[in-house]
Amino acid sequence: GAVYAEVLNNYGQRQLLALSRIVRLIKLKKEEYPELEQGNDFDDPFPFYRTGDPFIAEVLVDEYQGWYEIQKAWPESVTFRQQEDGSYLFTLKTASSYGLLKWIISMGSSATLIKPESMRREVKEELESMIQSYEK
Repeated sequence: GAVYAEVLNNYGQRQLLALSRIVRLIKLKKEEYPELEQGNDFDDPFPFYRTGDPFIAEVLVDEYQGWYEIQKAWPESVTFRQQEDGSYLFTLKTASSYGLLKWIISMGSSATLIKPESMRREVKEELESMIQSYEK
């Protein structure tokens, strides 16, 4: 016995969420989302953080985090393929190096950016910056 809520995600897709230990739900206000840029030929997985021209990225996610990630409602522009070791290779097109960086960092050591190479340097710089903030 679980409680489920059917919601609309940022892409207008229906998604079923399992809820547990809820004491009370209160709708405080309708959330407003910024307008998406018009004229794009793809569904960006990070539409609110566009930082440049679109590029293709590949991210390898371990099998445990990968299973969790594939349950999310991704736009059709995102594909994932399970590897022989159980991990998942995500291929996505985005115009947001910022959104991609934050998503990768959020998964910790469970995710490795394969390409683009230039973004690998950005991830490394972000991790080094994080380490420095903990050494103070």
